[in-house]
Amino acid sequence: MKLIPKLLEVSITTVNRCTRRCPYCYYGTALAAKQKPKIMPLKIFKKILKDLQTIDYDQLISPFEGNEPLLDPRLPSLVSLIHQYLPRAKSFIFTNGDLLTIPLAQRLFRSGLSKIFISLHDQKHEKRLLSLVKIVGVKKFGFYPMYQLDTSGYHNFAGIINTPLVNQKKYPHNGCDLPFRQLVIDVNGNVNLCCVDIADRVSFGNVIHHSVVDIFYHHPRLNYLRQQLNHKHRSLPPCRQCSYSGNSPITAF
Repeated sequence: MKLIPKLLEVSITTVNRCTRRCPYCYYGTALAAKQKPKIMPLKIFKKILKDLQTIDYDQLISPFEGNEPLLDPRLPSLVSLIHQYLPRAKSFIFTNGDLLTIPLAQRLFRSGLSKIFISLHDQKHEKRLLSLVKIVGVKKFGFYPMYQLDTSGYHNFAGIINTPLVNQKKYPHNGCDLPFRQLVIDVNGNVNLCCVDIADRVSFGNVIHHSVVDIFYHHPRLNYLRQQLNHKHRSLPPCRQCSYSGNSPITAF
């Protein structure tokens, strides 16, 4: 069955840094370390929300994309803006929890955040965060025990992570559903390929100059890529090097 574009997830990098240097993640590479630290200008963030407001966007949205979102001190106010412009959308973040405190979690939920997903990196880390969520409310959190995963649980971020710690099997003749459902925007406002190509090697324009809705549905290069994926052909270099199998469930609440 041919996939058609339907916007279900919006991910926005508001700060291009992480507190950890995990060897299986882009932010643990020398390439990421060379990036100049930056936070997304508020005018770009608001422009994204205004564009999505034109279609009354009511699906998933996250001020996060592979980074550590709690490094952005504006995060509670950004979440408030999301629900000011898009009151029917569900907002969430992924975090390693290093900077998470009870007051901050409570403030985020008061601002309108629907869920906090936490990656767990060791048993001590897990114990601290489980104690925290019991106070705030367990149902508001989801957990990913990263330290329990084997090689098959990690992909290579479209060829960026070249280590035996992650799965390196390529899928050149697989389709992929990510470009059909995701809108991924980096700290500079560029609309990028997908959440797996976190190094932002492929861009389809900038939100300052174009509507994010128009880019997602009408950009000719993006639609050509989708056509190739529907024919089980990964035409772009990042896709050819990717060990992401091609489909995954939408983040569940």
